[in-house]
Amino acid sequence: MTEISPLLIYFIGQLDTLIDASSSVLGLSLISFGILMMVRSILVCSIYDHEDKKRYDDYLQFYNKVIKIICPVIVFSFLSSILLPSKSTVAAMVVVPAVVNNEQIQNISKDVLMWAEAYIKKQLETEKNQLKENSL
Repeated sequence: MTEISPLLIYFIGQLDTLIDASSSVLGLSLISFGILMMVRSILVCSIYDHEDKKRYDDYLQFYNKVIKIICPVIVFSFLSSILLPSKSTVAAMVVVPAVVNNEQIQNISKDVLMWAEAYIKKQLETEKNQLKENSL
């Protein structure tokens, strides 16, 4: 039997927050990358003399250092926002089998299980309706 620790329950509860934070970091990184590209384009178009070329070279050194930082952040945050499972997925993978395989749970009458199933369905429908109302 798999034991579910309080720490595991905490981490399962924080997964959606982690995904949201990762998506936010991805957005900010992409905005920063876009701003850097626009500034670079403006500087390339505005080179007229040797002093402008020096300013562009200085910016290019800064640009290369920042890109070496931003690109891995973009890749990591993109992959984590896509590949991290949601709270409900992890609950289905870890918590549900642990509960279902518990001997004490298997001795509960079928009436209680049908009531619990109906209650869960009602809660899921309520949550879906709230999400639809919030998205409108």
